[in-house]
Amino acid sequence: MIDFSLRLSLKFEGNSADNHQIDLYDVSQSLIGFQRSLALTTHLVINNEIITQAPSLKGAAIYATPPRPGSWEIFAHVLGELGISAFLYKFGTAPRDTPLGHLVSSVYSFAIKKSLGFHVDFDQTLGEQYEKIRETGVEVPTLTESRVDSLIEKIEPAVRELHRPIFASHTAKTADISASLGGPLIPIGEQFTESTYEYMRFLEQGSYPEIFHGRVSSFNINTFSGRIFIREFGRPVPFSLAESVRNKDSIILTTFSLAENAKDQRGDRGDLVISAFVNKGRSGHIRKLFVVSLREDTDIDY
Repeated sequence: MIDFSLRLSLKFEGNSADNHQIDLYDVSQSLIGFQRSLALTTHLVINNEIITQAPSLKGAAIYATPPRPGSWEIFAHVLGELGISAFLYKFGTAPRDTPLGHLVSSVYSFAIKKSLGFHVDFDQTLGEQYEKIRETGVEVPTLTESRVDSLIEKIEPAVRELHRPIFASHTAKTADISASLGGPLIPIGEQFTESTYEYMRFLEQGSYPEIFHGRVSSFNINTFSGRIFIREFGRPVPFSLAESVRNKDSIILTTFSLAENAKDQRGDRGDLVISAFVNKGRSGHIRKLFVVSLREDTDIDY
């Protein structure tokens, strides 16, 4: 079991939030987004695994302490398994922040910045954090940028929901996430505003299809959509089949690829060549592939 801790806050300001009032539904959805994005990030850092459901978080827990008067603000405490009992015994007393907690904060900050379209250098942001962790003797998996990109794809809907009091009820103008890095809380990521929400809503589709190679990792025959590991990206991305390829032959190929991938993720059988329109956000981050043709990859020697 790993012992670590990190204290964060989510703070809304402006409009009625400055008078201690905020729309209950909107802020409840924001808190779900806050917990989900933080849980998925924490799980990736300590387990090197992308999960899709926040309750699947293993090796840690996230607790909340009450908002305090003033601008609407709530606190979250991310705790390793060894620190949970002590925290609950003295609920509300912030535990000492740890180097591993700082790493969670850095990955979370990186993911938020990229989600909101800000440029950030992966090696410069996280390289120093891993050096500090190694000095403590704690063994944690070293994340690749492609793994964090997969995380960003998973938490984007949650990050959009963090904006809800800003764009829906307008009971707040801005929101900030702050973290304690051995001292007072300092802002991480970037400030949430109506502009950052509009940025996240933007979706651009390529004007012509592109060729990719990959293997299907999930597929829902009712929606004709799923996820495919793209060799060129080194990570899975969502995809959907166009009406023109929602036929028996295409579905057989898709499910064959899925079955072979499930049997042996390192094998060659089941590789596909797809032609797809690429849907991107403003930052250029690929959100989805719209597949217009697919075939078995016959260039691979089985």
